[in-house]
Amino acid sequence: MLFRSVNLVVHYVEHHNPALLARGSGSVDAVRHAHVPAAYKRDMLEAVWREAGPVALLAIGQGIRSAEYDPLWYAALRSVNPAVLLDKWLRCERYAHSQNRLRINWVNDKCAAFERYALGGGMPTAAENLLVCGVITALLEEIGCGKLRCEVTLDDGSSFCVRANG
Repeated sequence: MLFRSVNLVVHYVEHHNPALLARGSGSVDAVRHAHVPAAYKRDMLEAVWREAGPVALLAIGQGIRSAEYDPLWYAALRSVNPAVLLDKWLRCERYAHSQNRLRINWVNDKCAAFERYALGGGMPTAAENLLVCGVITALLEEIGCGKLRCEVTLDDGSSFCVRANG
């Protein structure tokens, strides 16, 4: 997760449950600390999951709408269609994301299946996946996609709808 996503989490926690933040922690300075340790990110997301539940993680991703100006988000929101936006996402991951990636399989021009995977080490957690789902959903909506539906495949192979038609 990029520091930008960590800042979305920190911003949410500061406003909804500040006790979850360790004393002295806060937003990550993009200039001085572009890399945030994976353990810090996972611990923060797991704490949000335990204390606020999975819906909070989706809501954090939606926070992109009110995020301060950031050149990366700005470029993403200037995408002319979902294919361009998701291509930008993939390029960003290759450049700035250490281990976790998103695989996109286009079913048709209006439907894609996403799979998160790790290059090495542990797989992305459910908490990380929900945060990414929230961010991608918000980005797609902001460029004009409507009536988005998002389903998550559970460990037993069944699926669970986490978002339907907005």
